[in-house]
Amino acid sequence: MYTHLLIALDGSRFAEKSLEAALQIALRFESKVTLLRVTAPEAQPVVMGPAASLANLERIEQTTELEMEEAEAYLESIRRPWSGLGITARSEVTCGDPAEMILNTASAVDADLIVMTTHGRSGLSRLIYGSVAEAVLRRSPIPVLLVPVKDPEAARGRAN
Repeated sequence: MYTHLLIALDGSRFAEKSLEAALQIALRFESKVTLLRVTAPEAQPVVMGPAASLANLERIEQTTELEMEEAEAYLESIRRPWSGLGITARSEVTCGDPAEMILNTASAVDADLIVMTTHGRSGLSRLIYGSVAEAVLRRSPIPVLLVPVKDPEAARGRAN
């Protein structure tokens, strides 16, 4: 039924909650898997002056390169054991708007299911699912499996 899964991860323990469901689907349907991590350009302080633009560009490039390397190592740590289970898995790191990059990558790899959690790195509760998950769900032409995640700290705070 599902031949190619796209699993969107952001490096958080919340996002990793989707891995068990995705693993079960991949094993059952012998699906190929693409693990995706999207790095978003962070706002950087801007230095003013004649040589500032070059310095700013170099700082942004160095930060982006480091984030990309860390993201690749993170995905490889997940991909390796999956490959050991006989799952054809690859990883991809992109930079940009997370929802847009998830949808673009799903299309590019011909995925037929996107798997992600309802909340990722920010842990901020949104009205329904979370901003990235909601954007992907609303705009995706293929099915999206949203694995709900509750922040234990937030749940304790509400219980008091």
